[in-house]
Amino acid sequence: MKKFVVNIVAYLFPIGAVIMGINCFVDPAHVYSGSKYEKQMVEMLLASKRNVTNVDLNYKVRNFKALLCESNPDSVDIVVLGSSRVMCISEKCFQGKRIMNLGVSGGIITDECALMSACYNNGQCPKIVVLGVDPFYFNDNNNETRWKEIEFWYNHYQTETNGKRLSIWQHFNKEKWINLFSLSYFQHSIRYHEKSKSELMVTEDFNNEKKTIHHDGSISYGEDLRSRLQEEVDEVAKTYTHPQWKNYSCISREKSEEFQGLIDYIKLHGSEIVLFLSPYHPITWQRFMSQIEYKEVKNAEILVDRIAKENDLTVIGNWDPNKCGCDETCFYDATHLNEKGLYVLFKDFQLNQRMLK
Repeated sequence: MKKFVVNIVAYLFPIGAVIMGINCFVDPAHVYSGSKYEKQMVEMLLASKRNVTNVDLNYKVRNFKALLCESNPDSVDIVVLGSSRVMCISEKCFQGKRIMNLGVSGGIITDECALMSACYNNGQCPKIVVLGVDPFYFNDNNNETRWKEIEFWYNHYQTETNGKRLSIWQHFNKEKWINLFSLSYFQHSIRYHEKSKSELMVTEDFNNEKKTIHHDGSISYGEDLRSRLQEEVDEVAKTYTHPQWKNYSCISREKSEEFQGLIDYIKLHGSEIVLFLSPYHPITWQRFMSQIEYKEVKNAEILVDRIAKENDLTVIGNWDPNKCGCDETCFYDATHLNEKGLYVLFKDFQLNQRMLK
């Protein structure tokens, strides 16, 4: 029996070593490479003051945005925070103003706290902070954990605001190390290695064949998404389900207080706040609002309206597309505005003297 076990271990060990090695060194999701790829993007953007295209879809967006805060020597007028639904907001929306877009995929209040701390502690003190707000921000069962990529800056924020600091061991990412032996990640690594990988490239063009990051941190999607027919966009809207809306049973008091705390933190540093409520595709919004499991979204709407009034905040947009003039042609998919949609929302917005003082 002992010999059998030894033989099995001797057989499995080299297989496990190969899987671990390929997963670690090919690393299609850039899990184990530190921030090398993201540093390269930041260096190219800052050195060229232009845009970078051929961006890998799997780059670590939070690390990239934190590095942008830490490395950008130029002061900006406006900082944009939020989920992927704000990531296309560029300087085109604020003519003549320098902006830094710090939106991140699946962003939540915790991300906004961390990145705002990164801004202020690296010399960026914008006149205006555009604060993206999504309904799922206040979902008590939203367990998004990607903010851990920038845990350093969230720790910093916690220390600044209430003297608390999270233990690094409290959030030890065991899944990251278990993933080294994942067969599915191994298969992904093989496919990623076999396909031709495009090098990052500096460009003057705003839109390109592949995903592009602009010099202000905003993005434009690749041609495949931008060229979708309206029928294709509407079909996506008919079937889309929102993972962060699952089990939306109540509004989280803790997350509501965290959001108010962030507003207080920004005000304390002298920045004006504009809330941005990005609408959903009309078909998607109608579907969601007809389902009983999403009834708490209405309460989230009431909460945000109350917060805006109590803090005297300007609001751009509305989650309900019918309330902000957006139709089906304003979207890339079920949740993301296209350039037309952004124009509709920002065309009448003026920066008042109070904000620019």
